[in-house]
Amino acid sequence: MQRLYRRWKIHWLWFVALFGISVGIATAYFTARSLLDGTVLGVASADIQIDQVLPEAFQALVPGEPQEFLWKISNLSTIPIVASARFLGAWDNDQLESQLVRLKNLRFKLNDAQTWQSLDQLELTPGAEVFISPTGSDEDLVALAAGDELQLAGEVELADSADNSYQDAQFPFSVQVRAKQVTDGATWPAYDSAE
Repeated sequence: MQRLYRRWKIHWLWFVALFGISVGIATAYFTARSLLDGTVLGVASADIQIDQVLPEAFQALVPGEPQEFLWKISNLSTIPIVASARFLGAWDNDQLESQLVRLKNLRFKLNDAQTWQSLDQLELTPGAEVFISPTGSDEDLVALAAGDELQLAGEVELADSADNSYQDAQFPFSVQVRAKQVTDGATWPAYDSAE
């Protein structure tokens, strides 16, 4: 009987093994894998530049006689931005009034537009800020797409009220431009400290 039991056990093991293999073959699935490697996520940048196009050099100021200027603001960013600018400067003589120098008749055009758009803000004195928008305010800002160029033109003038004490004085000035991305909640960067 023990021999019969042993044979039966061996047959049973063969049966289980054969059944397991046939079930394994019947339930086999095709699978595959793949890997995407080497992807790099870059971060966008916000960068802006201002250049003086005209004049090559300003002439000596004469009270009441404006001089034209043209500046080019370039969006070197990889994203759309909006911009603002401020005009800074002071006389080399502390006794002279900086507010007598002003920028006026400001206007702008984007890229190769045919017409200029006037800024409602009539005059800028040192320290004043203008936003690149039809009103010159922080509303309805003009977006500059990546690679866009904005031309900002106007006149610089010494007020008629400048007297003889202004003769031969020097007025070094700068124009600072700041930009932020076109997104709700984006905040303006601080200007460099006043010069």
